Amino acid sequence: MNHATSLTEQSVAARLERLPYSRWHISITIILGVAIFFDSFDSLAIAYVLPAISRAWTIPPEKIGPLISVANFGQALGALFFGWLAERIGRVRAAQLTIAIYAVMSFACAFTNSYEQLFWCRFVEGIGLGGEIPVASTYISEILRAERRGGSFLSYQMIFPIGLLGAGVAGAAVVPRFGWQWMFIIGAVPAVLSLGLRYFCPEIAALARLQGPHARGRCDPHRDRAHGLA
Repeated sequence: MNHATSLTEQSVAARLERLPYSRWHISITIILGVAIFFDSFDSLAIAYVLPAISRAWTIPPEKIGPLISVANFGQALGALFFGWLAERIGRVRAAQLTIAIYAVMSFACAFTNSYEQLFWCRFVEGIGLGGEIPVASTYISEILRAERRGGSFLSYQMIFPIGLLGAGVAGAAVVPRFGWQWMFIIGAVPAVLSLGLRYFCPEIAALARLQGPHARGRCDPHRDRAHGLA
């Protein structure tokens, strides 16, 4: 059983290595790059809305720390849970769930009107934020050919600090003019990504189910999707 599984994994890896670098790789990298951009954006957004909500809700200083750290606690739980879940339902489905969770909860944060509501929304949002990074990063590293994996994966990871910078720029420009709620509304943009993720990002496990002449040929994600494998 283990021998058969190993052969299947090796055949899938070999087929991915034969797949030439194309627009398909670029599209996936861009889509998941946008997701990690907003992952970091949403992680830091709370820092730029805290001054406004602290005044509006008269939050005492001792409650600010828990409001910030509760999302980090959720991130730890999300990374553990979705890392486990991705091995069972597929990386794309797991990534889709994580993006949907943090995007929807970011939108929900914009409509909170108390410390307690924002606290729990941030906790659930953190679960999505923490789950997205390991799942998407693993998927990206698996689809890239070995010769391009190092540079391409580094470029993908560099998007995270760009998202942190984007949160700072948006915080300075948006909060004073439009209100703190718009920081969270902007953070909900990736909800659109979760809808189309499975169309652009086929599950790698589907490649192992190809039969007949396709199994000996080069992997074609669009052909695989037409055969119901993605």
